[in-house]
Amino acid sequence: MLELHEIASQHRRFTVHFVDTTTAAHLTADSILSTVSAGTPASTEGDHTVIHDLSVFLCGPDSMKSTLTEQFKKRGVKPINIHAEYFTWR
Repeated sequence: MLELHEIASQHRRFTVHFVDTTTAAHLTADSILSTVSAGTPASTEGDHTVIHDLSVFLCGPDSMKSTLTEQFKKRGVKPINIHAEYFTWR
């Protein structure tokens, strides 16, 4: 975790957000976008923020990545800008 914070401190446009789901609600695209949308081109559709120029990097269980990917697409994040780390537990 410290390594990622160190990398982020060296890159102005890179931000790390850790969410401990044992003490906080599970992640949704809306909860993520509410923390990162400042300064990002966006519009509002109904009660949702739609992001037009954002890259998202996901790492976690397949079901989480799949759910978040679909939610981000619905919020206007281009599929080419959604990246995922794939791994399996041994």
